[in-house]
Amino acid sequence: MRRALIIGGSILGGSILGIGIVVIAGLFVYAILNLNSIVEANRDRIVASASDALGRKVEVSSIKGSLGWGISIDLSGVTIAGDPAFSNQPLMTAQDVNCKVELLPLLSKRVRIAQLEINSPTIRIIRNQAGDLNVASLGRKSSRQQMPVAATPGIEPTAPALHAMPMEAAPQSKAVANPLNALDLNSLIIANGTVFYQDAAWGPDPIAIRRLDLDLEHFRADAPFDLTLAMAALADRQDLKLKGQMGPLMSGGALNLQQTPLAMSFEAGPLQLADLRAIKPLAGAIPPPLAVDGSIAAKGKVAGTLERPVFDLNTDLSSDKVAYAGILEKPAGVPLIVTASGSRADGNLLVKTANLTLADIRLKATNVEIQPGRMAARLDSNRFDLGPLSQIVVALQKYKSAGAAEIHANVAIVQNATTMDGTLTLANVALSPGGNLPGIEGLSGDLKMRGNAADIGPLNFVLGGGHAQLVAHAASIHPLQATYSLSADQLKTANLLPSRPPNEILNNLKIDGTASGTPSQVSVTANLTSPSGDVNNAAYQNLKLAAQYANHEAVIKSLTLGAFGGAINATATAELAAAHHFNLTADLGNVDIQQALASQKMNAAGIVRGIVTGEVKASGAGINFDQIKPTLAGNGKLTVNKGELIGINVAATALKKVDHIPGIGALLPMPVIARHPELFKNPNTDIDQAKLSFVIEGPRITTHDLTVAASDYQALGEGWFDLNKQIDMAIRLLLTPQFSSEIRANKKNVVYLQNQNGQVAIPLRIVGQLPRPAVVPDVADLAQRAAAQAIQQKGQKAIGKFLGKNGLGGIFGGGNAGGGTAPQGSPTPSNPLNKFKGLF
Repeated sequence: MRRALIIGGSILGGSILGIGIVVIAGLFVYAILNLNSIVEANRDRIVASASDALGRKVEVSSIKGSLGWGISIDLSGVTIAGDPAFSNQPLMTAQDVNCKVELLPLLSKRVRIAQLEINSPTIRIIRNQAGDLNVASLGRKSSRQQMPVAATPGIEPTAPALHAMPMEAAPQSKAVANPLNALDLNSLIIANGTVFYQDAAWGPDPIAIRRLDLDLEHFRADAPFDLTLAMAALADRQDLKLKGQMGPLMSGGALNLQQTPLAMSFEAGPLQLADLRAIKPLAGAIPPPLAVDGSIAAKGKVAGTLERPVFDLNTDLSSDKVAYAGILEKPAGVPLIVTASGSRADGNLLVKTANLTLADIRLKATNVEIQPGRMAARLDSNRFDLGPLSQIVVALQKYKSAGAAEIHANVAIVQNATTMDGTLTLANVALSPGGNLPGIEGLSGDLKMRGNAADIGPLNFVLGGGHAQLVAHAASIHPLQATYSLSADQLKTANLLPSRPPNEILNNLKIDGTASGTPSQVSVTANLTSPSGDVNNAAYQNLKLAAQYANHEAVIKSLTLGAFGGAINATATAELAAAHHFNLTADLGNVDIQQALASQKMNAAGIVRGIVTGEVKASGAGINFDQIKPTLAGNGKLTVNKGELIGINVAATALKKVDHIPGIGALLPMPVIARHPELFKNPNTDIDQAKLSFVIEGPRITTHDLTVAASDYQALGEGWFDLNKQIDMAIRLLLTPQFSSEIRANKKNVVYLQNQNGQVAIPLRIVGQLPRPAVVPDVADLAQRAAAQAIQQKGQKAIGKFLGKNGLGGIFGGGNAGGGTAPQGSPTPSNPLNKFKGLF
């Protein structure tokens, strides 16, 4: 019995299985034979279900089906309506859509899509001012109940109808549930699509993305799916490729593309910078001064969400010519590699880290911020070689740079103004600007920046052949408010300015002072000291200078130094703009004239000796001596002690020329000459002391109180000499009372040439070219004085004998001695002064 039951059960089970197979086979055959009829009969339901699922009106020109491993449905003339709140244009149009559907789920009123392929679609994506997308409402159904769709006339009601086909795997629990939640696509393909993207924030013109190829695998709106995308974003060929995972698209039962997660890799390029600038959000992030001559390519990864993407990218511009106006000029072939990671949120591009390779520098930037008119970042670099950078960094191009540098700082560029908070380290840097500007070697030290403040140094370097050190503190950079201190063990000025004398040197130089203002109105003070040195071939000791510069005017408050065996004190002002006016006051104390002249290699150094003390005030204008000379004005007082004129004996020459005076004869008897060898045998002019005050007018220096004292005479003079080495001086040579007495003892008539003090007075004129002018007695003056003295001492008789029978009348043209007129026809009497002129 038991066995019979088992056998009977098996037969019954087998019969049921057989019946099932027959039924399935029948259904399969029915589906094959009636596929197009089934599809056509359910066309309106399919379209209505698609419209219901998308929440948009869907229109289809025709639907055809075919059977293979699954059912293939071809749709022609597909249109998906847009959101009327955004535009009246359709969201998508496509001429050809192919959908491969699994057969058995379809027979049970369920749709499981194996592959959906859309060829050459046109898609319009719009974003409004609020940031909402026109695709965000996809899948949102109204709360109204669906109305049943009437059967198509001519089709039997027993045909399997796809009743209210929702294109989803699970039944709706509520009327407002989104049918996209259960949309299951094994494969979605878009080929050769065109996307128009319009963003209200970018203006009215949409961006066209062409040649779009999209491949989605295992697509569900409520789960992650695989994605491969290629498109021509900025050019005719595909220049952007993405591959990775995306989704879910649904959030909270609704389509939420902005919050869609991403995990993709991408390749962009080749692109042109002009094409990138055409994209409005990128245009604000690309600095206007940046220029790239060549194509740009980048690779990287994107994560996060569509609204807040997080990215990693790298690009190599080594083969391109890259310029940043006023900052960078990189030729092709110089390494330039950029890697960056960051994000974009709320319209702002945030770069978390960036790495720059430029020539020898490896620079890491963190906390990068890029906004219109502002760039900021934390910069950390390796210790890099300045040599290669000097060819491409504009600020270094005018220098022949060498050495190394390193930077660790927070840097911000706001409206082309740079601020830095950090440290720049220099190591053995050499800067050579060329031309007549000085070079610096061995520059080492730190520059510490603190926003608008800075500390420099100690910076050690070699300047002008000496070891120097600079320390500075800026409490404010904009506007500048700083103090500084510079020291050097020696400074050879010829190493700074080749035109300076090769032996010019300042030893143990120290300068400290302040700097303030703006680049257009800077103010600088300086206090300089140097215990010894040589400037302009003049050796000095204990040099001290206090000076300042402001408003295009340099002021020397005080200058003191020891030079030429004495001391020099001076003050000065100089206007360094327009006419270049200057004022100078100098006090001289016991300065050796011969040393001063010799230091300047002047010929007068071989002639003039003496120690000068006095003061000089002068003013003028010009930028060279030829311009200055005609503008000079001033005055002064000088005293020369222990003076000497080498190679010329002014007094002896003048006295020897005063000889054979009528009524006197030889002025200097031989016994007198013999008793004064220091005067008459000396080839030079010895001066115990000379004094004068003077006025400067243009190149001419005029005096009215020249006084020269020597052992045997005194000279009083007035006249002028000029900077062109011309001289015209009237000198009255007064012999000492003792010397005059000696001459008078031998020559009684010398009284004709003495003054009221009993001193013999000889008038002279010094005329000609310095340093060897002509020295001549004043003939007219001698004649007048001799005549006057003769009248006083011997009366008219002596004068008549001396001048002839006409007496004084002959001198003044008054007629004969008897008081009558000269006989008619008699010759005009000659000028008796001619007798004096012949004496000299």
